[in-house]
Amino acid sequence: MGSAWVSMLAYFVMMVLSYVLGQKHYPIPYNLKKILAYLIVSTVIVFASFFIFNRNIYIGNALLIAFVASIVYFEKDDVMKILKRNN
Repeated sequence: MGSAWVSMLAYFVMMVLSYVLGQKHYPIPYNLKKILAYLIVSTVIVFASFFIFNRNIYIGNALLIAFVASIVYFEKDDVMKILKRNN
């Protein structure tokens, strides 16, 4: 368990360093509020699926489908651009 936590911490530090150095040398205007919101919502869904619903596969899959559907709904303009570009 300890090695899993240390690995997660190491990946987190690498992610933060990559973001900071990337913004310093090649700034990209990420929408950090939206990214953080999706991250928080997905984390809450995972914790709910594991600890509240006791890893029930049907509820977990329903939560996943609802999450993906909400992302498609809120990002429908970008999804449509991607689908039209690939045709």
